[in-house]
Amino acid sequence: MYDRIEIAREFVDAIASDNIIKTLVFGSVARGDDTSESDIDILIIIHTDNRQMESLIDKKVVDFILEKEEVISPHVMTEEHFNKTKDYSFLQTVMAEGVEI
Repeated sequence: MYDRIEIAREFVDAIASDNIIKTLVFGSVARGDDTSESDIDILIIIHTDNRQMESLIDKKVVDFILEKEEVISPHVMTEEHFNKTKDYSFLQTVMAEGVEI
């Protein structure tokens, strides 16, 4: 099996933008208990909503499924939304177990 953290890095490199503030892999891949059926969860914090960015992310998700047979599950949120919701249990877990890439 490929190193899924490295695949996540490749995905983030493929969507590189000045609009991206921070990216973290979380879930089973970050914990190291992923299986061949696991997706790769990535939190992507951006400065502002951007249709062009969303389209690029969607395209790259499809590319990674076709080229690497890996399912990337991006979770995109603006910095403002992240700051408003960072105390929610979901984001607390992501921040605690996440691997920044």
